[in-house]
Amino acid sequence: ANSPVLGAPSCAAWEQRAASIASTLRVPPPVVASTPVTAPAPVVAPVLPVTPKVLRAVPSRVHFAYDKSLLAPASRGVLDALVDSLTAYPDVKIFLEGHTDPRGSVEYNIGLSKRRVTAVHDYLISKGLSAARFTTAALGKSQLETASSGLRDLARNRRVTLRYVGPDGREIPTIVQLDDLQIEQRKR
Repeated sequence: ANSPVLGAPSCAAWEQRAASIASTLRVPPPVVASTPVTAPAPVVAPVLPVTPKVLRAVPSRVHFAYDKSLLAPASRGVLDALVDSLTAYPDVKIFLEGHTDPRGSVEYNIGLSKRRVTAVHDYLISKGLSAARFTTAALGKSQLETASSGLRDLARNRRVTLRYVGPDGREIPTIVQLDDLQIEQRKR
């Protein structure tokens, strides 16, 4: 008995009929392979690593006027651009730290830095970022950026710093942004 060429028992009758027709045509019957014929393994294209999108060029701070916790228009502009960037990265955590210049008591400056952090936090949430992404701290005058007492240096200390941590736990590099620096006027 001939074994089926196609390997399926239901094909045996068709193969016998084909052999019968072939014998009348003086065509030799098909040669049946003794081992099953297998299809070649599919060619798999190499998987190239996908470069993840990286959050870049995000500001590390916004600034405040002397003894104020209201966001100036320039600071809101910085935060608006930040929201556009952070919306695409919902797994990035945001750490906000409020700071003051060295003038005033420790207690007063802790309260002022807390109001500044709250202003930034609430503004970013009002723009659609999830509150669960934020961690805040009010540091007062404990971490001055500069110890100098010039008006520009004092203005640099009045800030909320922003740090960003990716889902892998690594801190995302930032840029120092001074476009919203609010330098007080000397009294005459």
